[in-house]
Amino acid sequence: MYHDLCVSSLRSNPHSAGADVKGLARIMLELFRDKTIDNIVQVKKLQRTATDPVIQRCLEVCSTEYGLANETYIPVAFKYFESNSMAEALTNTGWAYDEVETCEEEFGEEHRSSPLTARNNYAMHISRIAEDIMSILVEKAF
Repeated sequence: MYHDLCVSSLRSNPHSAGADVKGLARIMLELFRDKTIDNIVQVKKLQRTATDPVIQRCLEVCSTEYGLANETYIPVAFKYFESNSMAEALTNTGWAYDEVETCEEEFGEEHRSSPLTARNNYAMHISRIAEDIMSILVEKAF
């Protein structure tokens, strides 16, 4: 679905050249984690400068949602990934995706333009790529 992003992301990682499917999934899961961490930092910066109370509330939702993604779902996804429980890793990655999506949707529900759209979309696309690669591993297990 996001072929060009997948290829460019993997090419930018020196470990991808010799990686098997699990290694490629790990690279994308790590990139998803890193992007969500970057986005949390951006949310905190925006919270300090936002003057619109509605935007402030939306950013608070984003802070909560990204916190859940980064403190719960992504670490659990890694735990399952490393233990070869790919279906569970896939599920938790999907839940982390949902948290990012909720952040983005909050602005629309409040009829505000999200200052995080590009960042949220990038993180969600990376998540979907990681999920697609993990799906291959789930299928191989059956």
